[in-house]
Amino acid sequence: MMDPSGLQQTTFVERSPCTPLCLSRCILDALPDRLAVVDPAGTVVAVNAGWQQAVESGDRIAQRLEPGMNYLQMCDLACNAGVKEAGEIADGLRAVLEGTSQGFSLEYAVSDPVPVQWVQLTVSPLTEGGVRQGALIVHRDITTQHGLRTSHRLEQARLQLLASIASEIVSHVSVEEIIRGTVCRLQDYFAAYQVTYAVVDAQDQMAITHSEEPPELFASLKGHRVDLAQHPDYLRSLRAYRVMAIRDVTQDPRVRVWADCLVARGIRAQLCVLLPHPGAQCGLLTLNAPAPHDWGDHERSILQEVAPYVAFATQYAHMQQQHRHAEAALRFSNARLDLIARVTGAMVGMVPMEQQMRELAELARQAFEMDGCIIRVLEGEQLTLLAHAGVPEEVLNTALPANFGIAGQLLKQKRPIAIENVQKHPLTHRLAGVLPRSYRFTSYAGVPLLVEGRAVGVLGVYSVCRQKQFSEVDLEHLQIVANHIAIAIENNRLYQALEEQREQLLRAQKMESIGRLAGGIAHDFNNLLTAVLGYAELIAEALPPEDPIGLYVTQIQRAGERAANLTRQLLAFARRQVVKPRPVHLGQLVHNMEKILRPVIGEDVTLMIRTEEALWPVLADPGQCEQVILNLVVNARDAMPDGGVLTIEVTNVIVDGYALQEHRGVRPGEYVLLTVQDTGIGMDSATQARIFEPFFTTKDVGKGTGLGLATCYGIVTQAGGQITVESAPGHGATFHIYLPRYEGEEEISVGAEEPVRGGRETVLLVEDEAQLREMAAVALRSAGYTVLSAANGLEALRAFAGLDRAPDLLVTDVVMPQMGGRQLAMQLSREYPGLRVLYISGYTDNAGFYQRDLKASEAFLAKPFRPADLMRAVRELLDRPLERRQETDGTAQS
Repeated sequence: MMDPSGLQQTTFVERSPCTPLCLSRCILDALPDRLAVVDPAGTVVAVNAGWQQAVESGDRIAQRLEPGMNYLQMCDLACNAGVKEAGEIADGLRAVLEGTSQGFSLEYAVSDPVPVQWVQLTVSPLTEGGVRQGALIVHRDITTQHGLRTSHRLEQARLQLLASIASEIVSHVSVEEIIRGTVCRLQDYFAAYQVTYAVVDAQDQMAITHSEEPPELFASLKGHRVDLAQHPDYLRSLRAYRVMAIRDVTQDPRVRVWADCLVARGIRAQLCVLLPHPGAQCGLLTLNAPAPHDWGDHERSILQEVAPYVAFATQYAHMQQQHRHAEAALRFSNARLDLIARVTGAMVGMVPMEQQMRELAELARQAFEMDGCIIRVLEGEQLTLLAHAGVPEEVLNTALPANFGIAGQLLKQKRPIAIENVQKHPLTHRLAGVLPRSYRFTSYAGVPLLVEGRAVGVLGVYSVCRQKQFSEVDLEHLQIVANHIAIAIENNRLYQALEEQREQLLRAQKMESIGRLAGGIAHDFNNLLTAVLGYAELIAEALPPEDPIGLYVTQIQRAGERAANLTRQLLAFARRQVVKPRPVHLGQLVHNMEKILRPVIGEDVTLMIRTEEALWPVLADPGQCEQVILNLVVNARDAMPDGGVLTIEVTNVIVDGYALQEHRGVRPGEYVLLTVQDTGIGMDSATQARIFEPFFTTKDVGKGTGLGLATCYGIVTQAGGQITVESAPGHGATFHIYLPRYEGEEEISVGAEEPVRGGRETVLLVEDEAQLREMAAVALRSAGYTVLSAANGLEALRAFAGLDRAPDLLVTDVVMPQMGGRQLAMQLSREYPGLRVLYISGYTDNAGFYQRDLKASEAFLAKPFRPADLMRAVRELLDRPLERRQETDGTAQS
């Protein structure tokens, strides 16, 4: 390292070129950079020849620098003169001379004289033996390098801008999004300017659609409109030059009419570029400056380079959007056709109606591009929700009055209703309280569901947050869909009705088969019981009162009576029980039974009885009606082990029209309806399907015979009525008994029975059951009658032929092998018209047949019977006076 003191005392002209000091000085002078050496105090000890070049270039920091001058003082003077870099250089030089910095570097521009030059200043320490001896200051001209770097940075920024705009273009599909992204990227690039985009329509109306601006410099122009027809120079210049630069809006005549508006928003200069805009005359991309500005080539080139990108992208996006609209319209049309096809398919399908309607509601919602769809069906005076799609469950009403709001108008007018803004429709106020404020319809289209001109429901589609104007085609298509849905609903109803009828027929056939079996068993069993009870009674009458065997006989009679009760239940179920129907007032009968029913149900069950005034009478057996009520009450009590409420209600009902839906499965007509309802454990559908079968029970073994409800079914059916049940697990059970209204004359009640008397007449007894025949013969003979017996009709005819005279009375079973009792009686009566006939049987296929069709000389006695019953029936028939009249023999199935 050379000694700075040696350089200060030695000059270039005093030394030989071959000395080391001279050589160092020559090297310094040969360097192109400007070099200066300063001592630790900042005093210049040497400068090279290149320093003069710095003075000539206009570098104010390098001016008038000679050995002996202080460099730090020169920097301070330059700083005071306004050279902002001078203070930074002085601070950096002091740090190097003081040893707190190992070097300092700075780049600065020299703009006077022009052109601008860039200088790089470098300060390096000079040391000897580890001691700072001064510093070397180097000034290097880097104008060329700086220009290259600046150009490189601008090019990179330009490429990044174009890349970001390209990214915005390819990442968005709408014209709006492309322009918004372009304006935002330009605003990021030109941070000091405001970037706007305007659209000029065919009427020369310019609307600024996008505006990005530094908030502290500009007010937004978005939404501002200008009538360019009043600024022909501005529009003409745009069309002529495509790029228009306005240095100062207050001085340029092309914008003088709206210059005040621009200035008010902080705009003094504009650079505009014209480009095509889809569906409009043109688009205008503009840079706005806050002060008068001479727009450079770089700004112009950027806008001119961006414009084709935006023009092509917007045109392409517009074409794509039109293509998407066309595809959407095609999909929309196909969806409607598919919807109609699906609705048509649903008409012939076997899918449950609820599932069909849910699918159709979703298809309708999608096909008409709406937020929701609701299908309601008319049931009586209510519109019941059948299916929906896109509607939250919490805003749905399962049922509405048939005259409610828009739906009521649809049913009344039977033509479509389209509402673009529901909130302003006169019927909308009736929706208050139905839907929450957070979920209100905006647009709605509804059509009635029509079947042969009859409205059976409504179909409605709606939007929530957007208004839609429905065209005639929309309503026409919606009505076609509604008509198909209406037919599908009607077909499903018919199908369900047919299914119910088929199930009822199968159930009836099944019950009929079981009934025939039960009736046959009961008939044979009745013959045996008649013999058992008859002989038991004969034994009881023959025994002395004090005989202990009488107790055994009493037990036999009790057991026989219980068995007879079972056979009566079986016959009642089989509808072969012989009944004595007469006009009955069910309301009075129920009230009369109240004292009997309350002990049966217990104290933990509340009994409620409601009867309508002026109830119609029914034709039934009062005892059987009481049996039905008692059986249902016992079942209800067993279904409420923890107590509950039992309700018995009697009302008049007319099943017709809409009432057929309410009283499903009941034939049209006038009925007295007996309802027995409990709040018990209820039944599932599988149990309900079998409850009327004999011997089917859900009770524990030994706690039920399974004949209670079967008996009810038989009694009600035999009386010409119907019995139905509604139940669900945990929701109790409700039994409905429909008995036809009786409109005939009411009968006069008979008095008390007379004591049993015997006689001396001759009786022909015909019975195929030997034990029963013998028991009846013994009983009749014990009463004084002469008895002739036969096992069947043919045998009786042979016995009759051997008689000298006709018997006084024919006692015959109805059903016998070879020849039945009815045929036997008819044949004998033709020969002896005055012959009295007493029919005996355990069942009949036609309830009340004998009471209605028997002649005055005929009577009927049901099995099982006691000997006393037989004696009373025989005596009553023999004592009955017969009128002389012409009688016509009838035939009947026995």
